[in-house]
Amino acid sequence: MSTDPVTRDYPPPVPATTAHRLIGTLNILFASVMLLCGLCSGASLLMQVAMAPMTEGYQKQMQETIQAQIEKEHQKKIDELKDQENAAATAEEKARLVAEREALEQKTPAEVPIADMMAAYRDPKLIGYLIADMTTGLFGNVFMLASGIGLLASKAWARRLGVWVAVFKIIRLVAVYGFAIVFVIPVFSQKMGEMLGQMTEQMQQKAAPPAGGAPIPNMAQTMATFYGIAMSSGAVLMILFGAIYPAIVLWVLTRPRVKSACGEVPVGFGAELQ
Repeated sequence: MSTDPVTRDYPPPVPATTAHRLIGTLNILFASVMLLCGLCSGASLLMQVAMAPMTEGYQKQMQETIQAQIEKEHQKKIDELKDQENAAATAEEKARLVAEREALEQKTPAEVPIADMMAAYRDPKLIGYLIADMTTGLFGNVFMLASGIGLLASKAWARRLGVWVAVFKIIRLVAVYGFAIVFVIPVFSQKMGEMLGQMTEQMQQKAAPPAGGAPIPNMAQTMATFYGIAMSSGAVLMILFGAIYPAIVLWVLTRPRVKSACGEVPVGFGAELQ
């Protein structure tokens, strides 16, 4: 009977790695910066939402003041023409001034459109979207920070949490910016186009086109399309570039060597070197 000891072939030990600590450090850094920015953005949003109802009355008052000034200047030009009529030296000159004055009297003073920059913060749907965006962002960054702290201590729960946070961030990017592309950007770009159309109409009323020239074209719909394409492209880029780091985290934290370093896979027993 052989007395040789029984020999077994064990898998080679998995080399130690510190990749999880690098991810932990980056998670802490990125999460801290994004939390700070998110809190500042949230405070700004709350302030603007609170101020939006008050600015509506102020903008209306400012519109009325500007319109009154325009009407005053319009009447002043009419009065000046009347004075010139009375001082006209010839019948031809007086007839010309009368025709000019009557044409000016028939012309309604142009209304000056004022851009209501706070209108968006009075839209319940847009406010809800912004709140959901910031709330989910803060939620993900808090857990990202917790994961980073735990990864520095090589904790198994921190690795699992880091994986879930990475998946959550990718899903959130697609959901938030996809919703913006479909529902938010079309409405916003259309309003921007309408505002530009009002400004074009004002310019047409204040300045007559040159002799033989065409009137100023109204580019409202063209600019609305341009804004829509530009902002939609930006949202797609945010999804693509924003998903790069979560994808890297997801790949690193699911490696067997990282699992071993966090105490989830016994070193040398069933862990394959990858």
